[in-house]
Amino acid sequence: KETAFHICTNEQFFNIGKDSQYWNRYFIIDQNIDFSKFQSDDFVQIGSKETPFTGVFDGNHKTFYNIYFLNEETSYIGLFVKLAFPAQVLNLKLDGIYIHGDDYLGTIAAINQGGLIDGVEVIGNYIKGNKFLGGIVGVHSTGEIINTLVNFTDSSVSLYGDSYIGGVAGHIEDGSVKNVTVRALNISGTGDFIGGISGFLSQSDEISF
Repeated sequence: KETAFHICTNEQFFNIGKDSQYWNRYFIIDQNIDFSKFQSDDFVQIGSKETPFTGVFDGNHKTFYNIYFLNEETSYIGLFVKLAFPAQVLNLKLDGIYIHGDDYLGTIAAINQGGLIDGVEVIGNYIKGNKFLGGIVGVHSTGEIINTLVNFTDSSVSLYGDSYIGGVAGHIEDGSVKNVTVRALNISGTGDFIGGISGFLSQSDEISF
């Protein structure tokens, strides 16, 4: 098995995003990490549209706290810009993630194209943008999202935008969603394609709850 990189601090996490040679490697989170001291411009995402993350990111049942992406002119926001096969994001909890951007906004990834998201819990999040907004990913295009909880704890609007807005993904196309729970969802959309799980479902291997 590939040797893992162990992540204990904000800086170690950001170093992954700064160097694309790490975007196919194996990472394990060893401690809970609080990101509250970092502004939006300081936060370094992992991967890009052209070079997605294809490695393994094992949250090891640890929690990331207080993540802020607040730039309404920015698209493709999430911990990962894009996941692609054979990427895996496992056993990670996000407690307090707040996003205000443009298009393709998700807590875990802006786009999942073939990756596995398993055992993720997202609580207390708020997402505001335009199109393709999801509680886990903006667009889920192939791949799997399984054993995952999205818990919107704020009594105000949890997801606010124009079109393609969903509790898990703004748009699901040929991807599977299994054993996923969405709680306390409050969506406000000014356009079309708005749903509790997905705003628009064009194809899917399987949807189950």
